[in-house]
Amino acid sequence: MTLEAAFKEQLAKWEGLVEELEHGLLWSVTETKPEEEHTLVTQYLDAATDLIATAREGLEACRVVADEVPSLGQAGQSLLRCQERYNARVELFNSRMASYGWLQRLRHFGRGKGGAWRDWATQVRKGLDRCRRPMDDLNQTLFNCWQEVADRLGVNAVSVQVTNIGQQITVPRPEGVVESMT
Repeated sequence: MTLEAAFKEQLAKWEGLVEELEHGLLWSVTETKPEEEHTLVTQYLDAATDLIATAREGLEACRVVADEVPSLGQAGQSLLRCQERYNARVELFNSRMASYGWLQRLRHFGRGKGGAWRDWATQVRKGLDRCRRPMDDLNQTLFNCWQEVADRLGVNAVSVQVTNIGQQITVPRPEGVVESMT
């Protein structure tokens, strides 16, 4: 896979994640709740909107290089921003929405309130579960991009060795032929 193809794949995964967060998770939190308000709804709504904002930042960081052939430096900088946004998003998801404690609280809340609130809690849990696959897919494409960057760095590596007579500089060529100078 080329670096360009890896970034295009990553862009598609960011888009899929944003789509799932906006139309899956956010819908589960807002559209399935009963008429009355509750602080748990507000907490999940705030966390969902924070997740969407973080995912959109990652999408934009990826879009910068996915639409053009990036230099290695541009690719590395973009990839760092994408990884940072992904890590922040995972932390938000795990700590504010899908941790064991939050899921237990949601489950107990639904059971305790019953009726429409139980249905709401079930929909929110299902929305959270649907987010896991796009997150895992995005994680894999980030890894693929890092691998492509590392491969390009390896192809462009220059080694310098000091010998008794002087220095020997070895530069690999794309065809696999190594050229040496003394």
